[in-house]
Amino acid sequence: MTDDLKKIYGDYWTARLGRAPSGENEIFETALSVLKPGGSLLDAGCGDGAFLKLAAPLFGRVCGTDISEPAVGAVRALGLEAVQGELPGPLPFPGGTFDACVLLDVIEHIADPLAALKELRRVLKPGGRLVLSTPNIRCFRHIYRLVFSGEFPRTTEDDFVWGGGHLHYFARKDVTALIGRAGFSGPEFALNPGQFGRSLKRRLLRLAAGERLFGEFVEGSIIAVCVKGDL
Repeated sequence: MTDDLKKIYGDYWTARLGRAPSGENEIFETALSVLKPGGSLLDAGCGDGAFLKLAAPLFGRVCGTDISEPAVGAVRALGLEAVQGELPGPLPFPGGTFDACVLLDVIEHIADPLAALKELRRVLKPGGRLVLSTPNIRCFRHIYRLVFSGEFPRTTEDDFVWGGGHLHYFARKDVTALIGRAGFSGPEFALNPGQFGRSLKRRLLRLAAGERLFGEFVEGSIIAVCVKGDL
């Protein structure tokens, strides 16, 4: 990552630290629901440690990595383990260290997503589970903005508007291909519609013939669950 991008993300976390939590986070809840408690967990791109704080009572060891020094300091201030590290790595861990890993709304910020996933595969134990989330470019609200408002997704080279700060945009098929190339089996997708009131959304999805047909277009985030396979 270039020094300019490092500064952008460092400034982002410096500005964010100290803000009040935004409330219930469905992505965190979904990630925890598909992980087996116990063992060791790595949060790659841990930010200020919000997910680690929720996960800590459920695992024998939790550890976070982040490119931002202020973010790592905030995690340590919570009494949790964190190291400064940048994907695609190498991360400062031996191979086969962790039972599980999460990469939550991070992969879209990484210059080389494939190399990053291969590095996470390296630090996972055989059969280790990875949970990955990323904004869904096929969500209908993004399609609406593009078709009816003429608003295009922006990158880190642009002002921080919708999608600002992202280097990549993904649909499910992109995530599936990337995960396979990195040596993981799967993925399975967890439903996380994201933008409207949860109970209403889920009822509407069931009425609309199921998540398999329509889920990708209403979910704000893609949440993929995969397992370290044999290469």
